[in-house]
Amino acid sequence: PYGQCVPKSAVVKGLIKSPCCGFFAVDKDTLWLAAFIFLTAQFSAEILDFLLPLNASRPHNYPFQIYYPGDQEKYFYLDAIYVCFTIFLGCTTFIGTEAVSVMYMQHVVSLLRIVSYRIQKAISDSTNGSQKCLADKGKEDLIKAIGLHTRVIKFINLMEKHFTVSYSLFLICGVTSLSVNLYWLSQLMHEVNDQMLISSTNILVTFMYMFCMNYIAQNVNDGRDGIFTALYNSEWYRTPVSMQKLLLFIMLRTLKSETFNLLVVFTPSLEGFATLVNTSVSYFMVMYSVQ
Repeated sequence: PYGQCVPKSAVVKGLIKSPCCGFFAVDKDTLWLAAFIFLTAQFSAEILDFLLPLNASRPHNYPFQIYYPGDQEKYFYLDAIYVCFTIFLGCTTFIGTEAVSVMYMQHVVSLLRIVSYRIQKAISDSTNGSQKCLADKGKEDLIKAIGLHTRVIKFINLMEKHFTVSYSLFLICGVTSLSVNLYWLSQLMHEVNDQMLISSTNILVTFMYMFCMNYIAQNVNDGRDGIFTALYNSEWYRTPVSMQKLLLFIMLRTLKSETFNLLVVFTPSLEGFATLVNTSVSYFMVMYSVQ
């Protein structure tokens, strides 16, 4: 579909490149690092027995409470294999589903940049071409850009309709998880143990996930603002009156919020990420003050 929007493939390739995929890779690496820490915590007894041996073996620990019938010490390694498989399956599923969401968001960002490019190209052709180009080609290209922009808005509305509920739950769970783990970490500060490591890992993963998803949403906001900025800085006043009316229509349309809204009042962005962190810290301070 990108090839139908811009005939120059090199330009399209440059338009669709964005750092948001790199931030998703960081989020993915952080999740795998957390999984590795969780798995290593199971074998902390063996590691400490090797590094700092005692007269007696240390008891085995799980990264979270689990209950299995039978002697857990006797079947520890079987239980550990089951836990490893569960964590691996969960991480793979989570990364796969989030990769689809990132792909959709990147698709929106790319289309918004293509719209901006097509508008600039239409204005450039109109101001630098002949009188016939002013009346025909430039206006035709601009109408196509408006049609593409309309389809982008419909796609954003469709995504918001289908993903609002799930990401609203993620939003609530993320703030709750960050607050609880901060409180849990504050209670474990007097001693270094496996639980402190797990709590710190939970905070890191939650923090990185919220940052990456809000950063990707910020790219959508920047793409929308980029259209308005490109129009404002262009030589729109040199175009025919008929084109100026279309450009005014696009500028008015881009002033409206073409992004995602969660829980009605929250808009994912870097500013929204700061709000989430402040809210989590506030809840943590409330829990810490009433203990």
